[in-house]
Amino acid sequence: MKKLLTKLKPLSLNSQAGQLALLGFLFFAGALAGSLSVSGLKGQPLANLTDAFAALLERCGSGQALTVPLWPSVRNALLFPAIIYLGSFTPLTLLITPVAIGAKGFLTAITVTAFTKTLGLQGLWLAVAAVGVQTLIVLPLLMLLSLDAWRNGLRLTTAALHRQPPAPPDRAPVAALALLTLVFALTALYEVYAMPTLMSWLVLQI
Repeated sequence: MKKLLTKLKPLSLNSQAGQLALLGFLFFAGALAGSLSVSGLKGQPLANLTDAFAALLERCGSGQALTVPLWPSVRNALLFPAIIYLGSFTPLTLLITPVAIGAKGFLTAITVTAFTKTLGLQGLWLAVAAVGVQTLIVLPLLMLLSLDAWRNGLRLTTAALHRQPPAPPDRAPVAALALLTLVFALTALYEVYAMPTLMSWLVLQI
C-alpha cells in the first residue's frame, strides 16, 4: 500500500497527469452509472425500450432508410465542447468540466447498454456504429479541452484566493480551436450521413 501511495502521490490536480486521471475516472464513473440505470429497467420501461429497438431492426431490415436530423446532430456534437470551453472563463470550470465529462460517459453508456440489453452481444456492433466511432474521436479531444479549461480554472482560482489579478490565459491558438470545432462537426456529419447506412448494413449481417 505504501508503494502504491508513493506512485500516486505525484498525480496531484496541479499536474496534467493527475487531472487526466481524474477526468478519466469521472468518465468511467458516469459510464457505470448510465449502464446501471439501463440495466435496472424492468416492466413497462423495459418493454418500451425493447419495442423501440424491434421497430428499428424491422425498419433497417426492410430496407427503409434511417434519417437523422442534421442540425440537432451538430448541436449535440458541439454541446459538451462548448460547455467546457466557455466554462473555462470562470473558476466554476473546476466544477463544470468534471460534471460535463461524467455526463458524457453517462449518456454514452446509456446508448451502449440499451443496445446490448435488448439485442444481446449482437447489439454491441450496432452500439459501436451508433456511438463508438464518435467516442473514439471526440473523447480524446474533450480531454484536451478539459485540461486547458482546468488549467485556466486553477489560474483564476489561485488569483482570486490571493486577491491578485489573474495571469494572462494560456489558450490554444484560434486555428487549433477552429480545427477542433471542425472535427466535432464532422462527427455530427458522420451521424447524419454514414451511421444510418452502416447500421442498416449491420442489421442485415446479424
